[in-house]
Amino acid sequence: GLGMVPWKAVDGCQKQLVAAAVALVSVHAGMSEYLFYKFNPKTMLTGQGKNVRFEVPALLMGVLGYYGITDALLKGNVRSPTAYASLLLALLHFYFIETPTGLPQDLPCRPYAYTAVATSITALNGFGWSNLLNYFKGFF
Repeated sequence: GLGMVPWKAVDGCQKQLVAAAVALVSVHAGMSEYLFYKFNPKTMLTGQGKNVRFEVPALLMGVLGYYGITDALLKGNVRSPTAYASLLLALLHFYFIETPTGLPQDLPCRPYAYTAVATSITALNGFGWSNLLNYFKGFF
């Protein structure tokens, strides 16, 4: 999220920040695939790793978010609508993969994770929620 915040302080290095984020998310994905699913696609596709209510949709959102931001990075436009849509999908992935029931009161306390959530929401606010909604209208 930090690399996509429209602040002058990150203008010269947003691609590097997003590249670092993609690398960290790659490590996160690999570790999660091992720890929760033992690299077993069946376990992943049936949502039997973390056993949270919305596990399969959360995994799908995570994969689509990862693909979109990686694509935006490779194309050199980390402040594109696709990148911001990917950031929103990543936020939704985090929420649903961490919340056993899908209800806000069941979201565990993870202060460092919430730092990433806060910067992502700041980036989305900078882009504009109406711009993001208009982007998604093209899919429906």
